[in-house]
Amino acid sequence: MVDPTLAIVIVVVVSLGLLLLGAPIFIALLSGGAIGIFLISGPKAIFMLNVKFFEPMWDFGWLAIPAYVWLGNIFFYSGLGAELYSCVNKWVGRLPGGLGIATTFSDALFGTISGSSMAACATIGPISVPAMLKAGYSESVATGCNASAGGLASMIPPSINMIVYANLAMVSLGHMFFAGFIPGFFLAGLFSIYLLMRGLLTPKSVPRGERFSWRERFSALASLIPVLIVFLFIFGSLYTGIATPIEAGVAGCLASLIIALAYRRITLSRLLESLLRTGRVCSMLFMIMVGAYSLNYFLFISGIQSSLRTIVLSWHVSPFLMVMGMMFIMMLLGMVLETSAMYMLTVPFFVPIITVLGIDPILFGIIMIMAGEMAQITPPVGVNLFVLNAVTGVPVVRIAWGTLPYVGMLWLMIITLYFIPQIALWLPDKMWM
Repeated sequence: MVDPTLAIVIVVVVSLGLLLLGAPIFIALLSGGAIGIFLISGPKAIFMLNVKFFEPMWDFGWLAIPAYVWLGNIFFYSGLGAELYSCVNKWVGRLPGGLGIATTFSDALFGTISGSSMAACATIGPISVPAMLKAGYSESVATGCNASAGGLASMIPPSINMIVYANLAMVSLGHMFFAGFIPGFFLAGLFSIYLLMRGLLTPKSVPRGERFSWRERFSALASLIPVLIVFLFIFGSLYTGIATPIEAGVAGCLASLIIALAYRRITLSRLLESLLRTGRVCSMLFMIMVGAYSLNYFLFISGIQSSLRTIVLSWHVSPFLMVMGMMFIMMLLGMVLETSAMYMLTVPFFVPIITVLGIDPILFGIIMIMAGEMAQITPPVGVNLFVLNAVTGVPVVRIAWGTLPYVGMLWLMIITLYFIPQIALWLPDKMWM
């Protein structure tokens, strides 16, 4: 048996080394976990990896992920999600910075039926970025707005990141969903105020959009009907207690599929593509779970988890500084890890600590989701940066430069939530669940 401290150093070096060499995240995590288990407990303990490999699949709560991923993909491949931007743009595009505001609220609305920020960027980005560039926006402003607003799909339920957190922290997924609504749209409003101010102060670089008649505006509202129907299916059943979050996700999938067929917007080939894409995304997430669970098992048997908790709690630091320190760690980890992997590694450490400190785990979960949004728009592994790069061709560095103001606004929102927790907790308290 190797000394636990030495084993941890070896595991960190191996995992980070593999990540820097470009290995998939789950390979880096799984390799580190396997080596750590071997060093601590010997060859026989490696057989525990068989158990850890299937452990994520045994939890019924993870079934929510395929449901909500497929729901978003149905809207993506049917083209119904893309019409949101046209509708919102006709209403707010004429304002100073209006095209950016339209992008922000289009992503927010798309977030009510899709739990993926990547899907939001891939759906709204190819339409809004060319429109913003044509109007005179700089590349960094146009793409930075899209990358940051895409993160709202993670904040506004249903959210894949919320499902991951709720299962790891063992809190109600329904309460997590409803806790994200007000902060999510509050954040969308904050982004919009920033764009409005930029439009007023620098109208040449952030100009107004095209003017539309009132008739065009009202006729465009019809494109919101599919989103409204699916929203009511999911959150109406959740709020009244008729369905669990998993059942609500399946109901949402069924509703979106019927709508896509009724609008004649989806073919058999597109339906198959949506299923294949859902399978790829879910496979990626579950493989990351396998790696993270293996690494967490090593941390458990090495004793480092309990030791770190004891050390951290002995510091007698104020709860506010403790939470801010955790969020700073999240931001750093987000520069090298995908958000799901980041949650799987940090939630088992953080939640017991914040529980002792008397911080509501639902509130902390929403704060962590916002930290995950930062991870999605900060290099070198910010996934939204690469999605926008793929659909627009704008260099990643330029996109990242445009997201800097939004990182500041996310920090402001995190601090606001800490001191005014009812922004997140008021709506869950009104639920029947």
